[in-house]
Amino acid sequence: MQSELESTDIDSLASLVAKKLHAEGSIKGSLPSVLFDQSHRQAWSVGLEKAREINPTHPADSSYALASSKLKELGFKVKSSEGLITTKALLEIDILVLPHFALDSFEATIGVGECYYRESEIKDIVDYVKMGGGLLILGEHEISKYGNNLNQLLANFNCEIENTSVIDKVNCHGTVAYWPLMEINQRDRGIFAGVSEVALFRAGTLALSKDWDILLRSKNTANLADRATMARRNYGEGKVVVISDSDLFGDDSIKLYQNEGLWVNVIASLKNDKLVKLKAKDVESKAWPRVKELVNELRGYQEADGSIDLSKNVEGKVVKLTSSLLDEIELCRVEFPMLDEYYQALKIDLKSWVDNKYPKPDFTNSLEQFHPELVREGERRILAIFPMYTQNGSLEVRFEAVLLEIFWPTWLALVENNGYDNKGFITIEFIDRTLGYENHSAVFFPETVSVGRSVKYTWGAIFADREAARYNKIVKEAAKLTKLELPPLALMQVNDNQISREVFALWDLIHDRTHMHGDLPFDPFMIKQRMPYWMYALEELRCDLNSYIEASKLYNNNVTHGAFIKYSILFDRIFRFPVTGGRARNYDGLAGQILFSHLHKARVLNWRDNELSFDWLKLDGEVELLRKQIEILYRDGINRDKVNYWLSAYQLVKSLVEPSLKSNWNNPEYQFNKENKILLDDILPDEFPLNLFHEALKNKILTTVEECEGIDGK
Repeated sequence: MQSELESTDIDSLASLVAKKLHAEGSIKGSLPSVLFDQSHRQAWSVGLEKAREINPTHPADSSYALASSKLKELGFKVKSSEGLITTKALLEIDILVLPHFALDSFEATIGVGECYYRESEIKDIVDYVKMGGGLLILGEHEISKYGNNLNQLLANFNCEIENTSVIDKVNCHGTVAYWPLMEINQRDRGIFAGVSEVALFRAGTLALSKDWDILLRSKNTANLADRATMARRNYGEGKVVVISDSDLFGDDSIKLYQNEGLWVNVIASLKNDKLVKLKAKDVESKAWPRVKELVNELRGYQEADGSIDLSKNVEGKVVKLTSSLLDEIELCRVEFPMLDEYYQALKIDLKSWVDNKYPKPDFTNSLEQFHPELVREGERRILAIFPMYTQNGSLEVRFEAVLLEIFWPTWLALVENNGYDNKGFITIEFIDRTLGYENHSAVFFPETVSVGRSVKYTWGAIFADREAARYNKIVKEAAKLTKLELPPLALMQVNDNQISREVFALWDLIHDRTHMHGDLPFDPFMIKQRMPYWMYALEELRCDLNSYIEASKLYNNNVTHGAFIKYSILFDRIFRFPVTGGRARNYDGLAGQILFSHLHKARVLNWRDNELSFDWLKLDGEVELLRKQIEILYRDGINRDKVNYWLSAYQLVKSLVEPSLKSNWNNPEYQFNKENKILLDDILPDEFPLNLFHEALKNKILTTVEECEGIDGK
């Protein structure tokens, strides 16, 4: 996704973090591998030195060095072939790139190999695609004069590069008729995300079967009008893209228009769509199986507030359960020594609960001793036991136990230590859990623990594996239902739970940090304040939009995960949150409604003919406009009393999302000279109902949403 949010400050936070990440070679392990053929008399070299040998006076006209470097900088694993293309070599890569090649007698080349593919190579390439590989073929105009057998390979895919040249004197680059501007297929905007115009440089035309989708074609002003010049198709489990011009991504062309962004999109689009799951991990804990069993049984005896009614003749069973649980906690001290102070306090709190005949639980002491934020490293495992309600789940207090693994790779620690500081943030994964977490909750927060007094919170954890899996499943289905062709990088993410887990870890690190920065209310997380739920919606949206801006800067500095974050914020907000969870004060859903409406009114998001599309070039600018509106609201809010602050926020939301017809706050005759509690009670549970788009989407995607309950991405 090409960004319009260019950072002019070379020492910006994002730039400095990006430099650190690149220096460490970090956060690149999950992206695809790409093999450039450099062993069949290619007229293009991926190395600049070799390009200078081929073309001493104008090496850029023989160089793919910039294209190759761009992929490397973004984290793609780039290789060059050193001999015949074989199944063995192809098994090690995701995408194969075949640049234009020619006889030395006609065109200067790299001077290596034969100017044709052998029968065995053609078979191996075709089989590779059929089994799931991605193939990019970069041909040329007047192809027959080059003496290669590229069309012999293409015949296997029902395609031929015709021996032609497109000429357009009206629509061309500069004034050169042989450099024609192309017509972009508007139905396939995903691959052209961030691309407004494409010019080819001496392009041929393509003869295609109906299996192909035409992506670019000559304009009606061209000599050879309305002819295909770029196309793609699925073949078996894999994909093929053919372009009848190899100059498009050469060093002297890749910086023109938005060609560099198109190059990344094309490569990313060839990644196999098969879902990559997280590797399942064994429990490997002696204490856990018994802890899980005991807690699951104990929670069945609890009342709604977490107490146990002894009049039901259950004391004997509960005493036995808690006694056994105390023994298991003692084993936990041995297995998880870094949490020893917590387990000691946990035993005291549990004994006190038993001795006081099982009232509403008060586990303040153990919560104060529980500090997972102090053991953020590698893949450290933690076993936690608390009486709690699960965030976004039941409000009933029950004992829960979670065996989790901290996900804190070196690159994430580097980001946190070099500017995006957030010492209380933890990203975690489920290894196993008790029954209370068989729901949509994806967080583990201290404020959900049952306590008897106010506690200072020092940490907050997100289950990145669960968030990743839910996001991927719902966004993929929503895109299908709305006929939205996802941009290639977005599609790559929704097909890879490992990438998505990394994305959610980085995004939430930046998002949660933003709660503490800017023009803020006194309690930036608003945890201890009671206020209209749209205030929470605006705060979550403010943090997401600021995260979007930071992610854009990261991507501008070649951190691919920046692009992933941008897409995640967009699709999480407009697809997932409005249609998941209940409608009672659903502030996350409302934040998504606000973003959807703003983009729709700005004609960045378009819903026509039952198809959803985006003007990707305008997206960043409109995100920035909405962010500024919220920032202005916050800045001006300090000069208002509380109710007027709430009202000004209401007016901002109302300008984008229509209030309910039953709304008290939207009634011109409503009197606001009441106690704050009454004003809050007069807010409808669903003050801002879903629009027609989201109502329809919710009904169609309900089954998928239900399937996401308890999903962990394995």
